[in-house]
Amino acid sequence: MTTTPPALTPASFTQPPPAGPPTATERRWVHDYPRVRRARADHAAPRSEGELRAVLGWAARQGRTVTLRGGGQCLHGQSVGDDLVVDLSALDDVSVDLDAGVVRAGAGARWDSVRAALPPGWVLPNLVTTGAASVGGTLVADGASRFSSAFGREADGARRARMMTADGRIVECDRTGPHADLLEALPGSVGVLGALLSVEHALVDVRHLAGGDGRVRVETVARKHPDARSFVADLALDLRAPPSRRRPRGAYGLLIPGCGALLFRSSYTGARRGRRMPNHRRRDPLRVLLERMFHEPTLNRALWRGIFDLYYRDGDRFVDEAEDFAFFMDAGARLRVHAERLGLGFALVQQVVELPFDASPSACRDAAAMVEGCEALCRAHRVRPVTCDVLAIRGRAGDHALRFATAVALPRSKDETRARGLLSAQARLAASHGARVLIGKGVYADAETLAATGGGRLAALAAMKRRWDPAGVFGGPFYERVLRPAMRRAARAPRVAPRSVERVRGGRR
Repeated sequence: MTTTPPALTPASFTQPPPAGPPTATERRWVHDYPRVRRARADHAAPRSEGELRAVLGWAARQGRTVTLRGGGQCLHGQSVGDDLVVDLSALDDVSVDLDAGVVRAGAGARWDSVRAALPPGWVLPNLVTTGAASVGGTLVADGASRFSSAFGREADGARRARMMTADGRIVECDRTGPHADLLEALPGSVGVLGALLSVEHALVDVRHLAGGDGRVRVETVARKHPDARSFVADLALDLRAPPSRRRPRGAYGLLIPGCGALLFRSSYTGARRGRRMPNHRRRDPLRVLLERMFHEPTLNRALWRGIFDLYYRDGDRFVDEAEDFAFFMDAGARLRVHAERLGLGFALVQQVVELPFDASPSACRDAAAMVEGCEALCRAHRVRPVTCDVLAIRGRAGDHALRFATAVALPRSKDETRARGLLSAQARLAASHGARVLIGKGVYADAETLAATGGGRLAALAAMKRRWDPAGVFGGPFYERVLRPAMRRAARAPRVAPRSVERVRGGRR
């Protein structure tokens, strides 16, 4: 178990530099998931912890800026570097310990590989939405999922993690032991503290819910709501109810402007696969075609109205394979590949805001008001979002939250201007309600808005950055453009409670 390392300084890296990098590098283009931000950089892919240590030491001595990368599923260029990109994909070992009820995975392991390694009847608390994402990437992005109403954020299920600092030291952090504060700081740190090596996640035993074939599937019940107010009030019931690990239930939803909202409640079942939800048909060619049609503003509204009015009925039940339920975003990835081959590439931008939510009537009214305000912004900016997702998140100490994700397609340049304007205005509106823009997702808020409601988190992250990476080895364009200015402003700003923010660049009380 490693103790806290002494402070590192640039003088720590004054040894004579080697002639070249210890691991072969390749000059290549890297991009983010929306394919909006890309950069050309040297790319290194160490195959072991020893090679990673050598690469980081060389980079520090050479004054290089290291950007860490895993599955490349970032939404705002967090893993897109313009100097030296270090790919952790080779750190992909996965082991399962059923006696301890945990899975240990390398930071570069993909979630589809992790899930494939689990014995029947054992599941992860959070089912990541794409199998291509890496274990380390989703942790530092502060992931959540459709079962977060039962189990909280992804980080809540992370028991231990191992991280390598710029000088090659390995730090082991444990939620109830050494360096618990580092484990607490990793979610939302977007890889600027150090290189994650591995993460240990708790598992959930649902073998008692398996069917006769030994498989566990996911049953979902749909509820239709005419407006945001009734939708949020219904969603609050799940956060007020006591959680159950024996029969966990996830609650999440879709906001459909001009139609209403769909609330889904999902639970594990042993029933055979039945009627499937349309977005879970990830291997269906029709699903890929529909995904493309949703990215056309002229078709989007008609498709959503048809789905809301004709496909879903209140109380409908669906039974999907757990893999299809978990990795439903993989259809979008296949769509991108086909579209690029045909010269029909497109981009998608997304922003995620998180609103504190204690499930009280006043919190429901405030959440509904924020949703209604965002719908008004869509009309004002003449933007039709592809999706508006909502996740209910159960906090460990009763500090529940709602996450709102707005995704907008960018088929033309004028749409990009409108979309960025919408998301920037949405960030200010969310801040006026006490919500924060998640740094690990899409970020279209300015430094002032980020610091206004996320100042405490940003200031804490800045302190951890000074402690674990004082030489500033880990970073990149996203850190310099978005995160660092927000952290500096947060350090100067007075500490205020989220609800006391009076005005944030045009927001309201």
